Amino acid sequence: MPATLAAPSQEDYSIVSGQPIETPCWSYEGPQNFVNNISSDDEELCLGALELWGEVIDGAVVPTGVGAVYGRVKVEPVRVSTSDAWGVGSDLDGAVDALADSYFAENGTIISLHEPIDLDGVPANITRVEGGFEETRTKAFITAFAPEPFTPGEDTVQFFVIGIVTPYDNGEELIEQVVSTWKWA
Repeated sequence: MPATLAAPSQEDYSIVSGQPIETPCWSYEGPQNFVNNISSDDEELCLGALELWGEVIDGAVVPTGVGAVYGRVKVEPVRVSTSDAWGVGSDLDGAVDALADSYFAENGTIISLHEPIDLDGVPANITRVEGGFEETRTKAFITAFAPEPFTPGEDTVQFFVIGIVTPYDNGEELIEQVVSTWKWA
Protein backbone atom coordinates (compact mmCIF):
# COMPACT_ATOMS: atom_id res chain seq x y z
CA MET A 1 0.00 0.00 0.00
CA PRO A 2 1.51 3.38 -0.99
CA ALA A 3 2.21 5.96 1.70
CA THR A 4 -0.07 8.99 1.84
CA LEU A 5 1.20 12.50 2.31
CA ALA A 6 -0.03 14.44 5.30
CA ALA A 7 -1.84 17.74 4.69
CA PRO A 8 0.38 20.77 5.28
CA SER A 9 0.01 22.40 8.67
CA GLN A 10 0.21 26.06 9.58
CA GLU A 11 3.37 25.37 11.57
CA ASP A 12 5.11 24.27 8.37
CA TYR A 13 4.80 27.78 6.93
CA SER A 14 4.56 30.25 9.78
CA ILE A 15 8.24 30.85 10.53
CA VAL A 16 8.63 34.57 11.08
CA SER A 17 12.37 35.20 10.79
CA GLY A 18 14.79 34.54 8.07
CA GLN A 19 15.54 37.26 5.54
CA PRO A 20 17.27 40.59 6.12
CA ILE A 21 15.69 43.59 4.39
CA GLU A 22 17.65 46.84 4.22
CA THR A 23 17.07 50.31 2.79
CA PRO A 24 18.90 53.63 3.29
CA CYS A 25 16.33 54.54 6.00
CA TRP A 26 15.68 51.30 7.90
CA SER A 27 16.28 47.55 8.08
CA TYR A 28 14.64 44.53 9.71
CA GLU A 29 14.61 40.74 9.52
CA GLY A 30 11.61 39.71 7.44
CA PRO A 31 9.60 36.51 7.61
CA GLN A 32 10.56 33.39 5.69
CA ASN A 33 8.30 32.29 2.85
CA PHE A 34 7.47 35.92 2.03
CA VAL A 35 8.73 37.15 -1.36
CA ASN A 36 10.62 40.44 -1.54
CA ASN A 37 8.43 42.05 -4.17
CA ILE A 38 10.05 45.46 -4.44
CA SER A 39 12.52 46.74 -6.97
CA SER A 40 15.99 47.84 -5.88
CA ASP A 41 15.07 51.36 -7.08
CA ASP A 42 12.08 51.41 -4.70
CA GLU A 43 14.24 50.02 -1.87
CA GLU A 44 16.57 52.96 -2.42
CA LEU A 45 13.51 55.19 -1.78
CA CYS A 46 12.90 53.34 1.53
CA LEU A 47 9.86 51.38 0.35
CA GLY A 48 9.43 47.75 1.34
CA ALA A 49 7.02 45.00 0.32
CA LEU A 50 7.29 41.39 1.37
CA GLU A 51 4.38 39.27 0.14
CA LEU A 52 3.18 35.79 1.01
CA TRP A 53 2.00 34.27 -2.28
CA GLY A 54 0.16 31.02 -1.96
CA GLU A 55 -2.85 28.82 -2.36
CA VAL A 56 -5.35 27.39 0.11
CA ILE A 57 -4.83 23.61 0.36
CA ASP A 58 -6.87 21.56 2.81
CA GLY A 59 -7.96 24.78 4.55
CA ALA A 60 -4.41 26.10 5.10
CA VAL A 61 -2.57 28.81 3.18
CA VAL A 62 0.46 27.16 1.61
CA PRO A 63 3.22 29.49 0.34
CA THR A 64 3.64 28.37 -3.26
CA GLY A 65 5.10 31.57 -4.69
CA VAL A 66 2.10 31.80 -7.04
CA GLY A 67 -1.64 32.14 -6.65
CA ALA A 68 -2.84 35.02 -4.48
CA VAL A 69 -1.27 37.32 -1.88
CA TYR A 70 -2.36 36.16 1.59
CA GLY A 71 0.15 38.03 3.72
CA ARG A 72 2.24 41.15 3.54
CA VAL A 73 4.76 43.27 5.38
CA LYS A 74 4.70 46.60 3.58
CA VAL A 75 6.70 49.68 4.56
CA GLU A 76 5.55 53.04 3.21
CA PRO A 77 7.46 56.26 3.83
CA VAL A 78 5.32 59.41 3.95
CA ARG A 79 6.68 62.65 2.49
CA VAL A 80 7.29 65.35 5.10
CA SER A 81 5.16 67.72 3.01
CA THR A 82 2.25 65.28 3.41
CA SER A 83 2.69 64.72 7.16
CA ASP A 84 3.12 68.49 7.67
CA ALA A 85 -0.27 69.00 5.97
CA TRP A 86 -1.89 66.97 8.77
CA GLY A 87 -1.08 69.88 11.10
CA VAL A 88 0.14 67.67 13.95
CA GLY A 89 3.89 68.33 13.82
CA SER A 90 5.69 65.28 15.15
CA ASP A 91 2.82 64.25 17.48
CA LEU A 92 2.48 60.51 16.83
CA ASP A 93 -1.03 60.22 18.27
CA GLY A 94 -2.13 63.16 16.11
CA ALA A 95 -0.67 61.50 13.01
CA VAL A 96 -2.45 58.23 13.86
CA ASP A 97 -5.72 60.11 14.33
CA ALA A 98 -5.17 61.85 10.97
CA LEU A 99 -4.84 58.44 9.28
CA ALA A 100 -7.69 56.74 11.16
CA ASP A 101 -10.53 57.47 8.77
CA SER A 102 -8.58 58.19 5.61
CA TYR A 103 -6.32 55.11 5.65
CA PHE A 104 -6.79 52.60 8.47
CA ALA A 105 -10.61 52.41 8.23
CA GLU A 106 -10.38 51.85 4.47
CA ASN A 107 -8.54 48.62 5.27
CA GLY A 108 -11.23 47.25 7.59
CA THR A 109 -12.79 47.90 10.98
CA ILE A 110 -10.44 49.52 13.49
CA ILE A 111 -10.18 47.34 16.60
CA SER A 112 -7.50 49.31 18.46
CA LEU A 113 -6.20 52.71 17.33
CA HIS A 114 -3.59 53.72 19.92
CA GLU A 115 -1.30 50.95 21.17
CA PRO A 116 2.10 52.41 22.13
CA ILE A 117 5.33 50.51 21.43
CA ASP A 118 8.96 51.40 20.65
CA LEU A 119 10.62 50.92 17.28
CA ASP A 120 14.41 50.92 17.74
CA GLY A 121 14.07 53.24 20.74
CA VAL A 122 11.61 55.58 19.02
CA PRO A 123 7.96 55.91 20.13
CA ALA A 124 5.68 54.06 17.73
CA ASN A 125 2.06 52.97 17.55
CA ILE A 126 0.16 49.85 16.56
CA THR A 127 -3.30 50.17 15.04
CA ARG A 128 -5.16 46.88 14.73
CA VAL A 129 -7.74 46.36 12.01
CA GLU A 130 -10.19 43.55 11.35
CA GLY A 131 -9.97 42.84 7.63
CA GLY A 132 -12.63 41.53 5.33
CA PHE A 133 -10.93 38.30 4.21
CA GLU A 134 -11.56 35.04 6.03
CA GLU A 135 -7.91 33.95 5.69
CA THR A 136 -6.58 37.08 7.47
CA ARG A 137 -5.68 36.31 11.09
CA THR A 138 -3.80 39.55 11.86
CA LYS A 139 -3.92 42.95 10.24
CA ALA A 140 -2.02 45.75 11.93
CA PHE A 141 -0.25 48.98 11.10
CA ILE A 142 2.85 50.17 12.94
CA THR A 143 3.48 53.90 12.59
CA ALA A 144 6.42 56.02 13.69
CA PHE A 145 8.35 59.18 13.02
CA ALA A 146 11.99 58.26 12.32
CA PRO A 147 14.48 59.95 14.68
CA GLU A 148 15.68 62.14 11.80
CA PRO A 149 14.31 62.92 8.34
CA PHE A 150 15.70 61.02 5.35
CA THR A 151 15.99 62.21 1.76
CA PRO A 152 16.41 58.95 -0.16
CA GLY A 153 15.33 60.55 -3.47
CA GLU A 154 13.81 63.88 -4.31
CA ASP A 155 11.40 63.85 -1.35
CA THR A 156 12.22 64.08 2.35
CA VAL A 157 10.46 61.45 4.48
CA GLN A 158 10.21 60.94 8.24
CA PHE A 159 6.87 59.25 8.99
CA PHE A 160 6.58 55.53 8.19
CA VAL A 161 3.62 53.15 8.01
CA ILE A 162 4.38 49.43 8.30
CA GLY A 163 1.42 47.27 7.33
CA ILE A 164 1.40 43.65 8.54
CA VAL A 165 -1.07 41.03 7.31
CA THR A 166 -0.82 37.29 7.94
CA PRO A 167 -3.10 34.31 7.39
CA TYR A 168 -1.41 32.40 10.23
CA ASP A 169 -2.06 32.48 13.97
CA ASN A 170 1.43 33.88 14.53
CA GLY A 171 0.47 37.52 13.93
CA GLU A 172 1.71 38.69 17.33
CA GLU A 173 4.98 36.85 16.75
CA LEU A 174 5.34 38.49 13.33
CA ILE A 175 4.67 41.95 14.78
CA GLU A 176 7.25 41.27 17.51
CA GLN A 177 9.75 40.07 14.88
CA VAL A 178 9.43 43.29 12.90
CA VAL A 179 9.55 45.49 16.03
CA SER A 180 12.46 43.67 17.70
CA THR A 181 14.69 43.56 14.60
CA TRP A 182 13.84 47.03 13.21
CA LYS A 183 16.79 49.44 12.99
CA TRP A 184 16.75 53.04 11.78
CA ALA A 185 19.69 53.86 9.51
